[in-house]
Amino acid sequence: SRSRFVFSYAKGAHNADSVSLLRDRGCVLAVTNRPSIATIAPDTLLNLPRLDANHLPTDASAPPNQWTMRA
Repeated sequence: SRSRFVFSYAKGAHNADSVSLLRDRGCVLAVTNRPSIATIAPDTLLNLPRLDANHLPTDASAPPNQWTMRA
């Protein structure tokens, strides 16, 4: 049995049933593959967007991009 775990939806695929299943099993946070800055609220914790490393600059001297500007 697991409790208080974090989950990443395979390929970001999820629906109300998968969210309910995770909630019932004690998941506290789940991420999708939808690129965005997460807004943390109780009703969004099992449907959070995320940024992939490919969304961020790879060079320290690179100019800010849309994601680093929003963060």
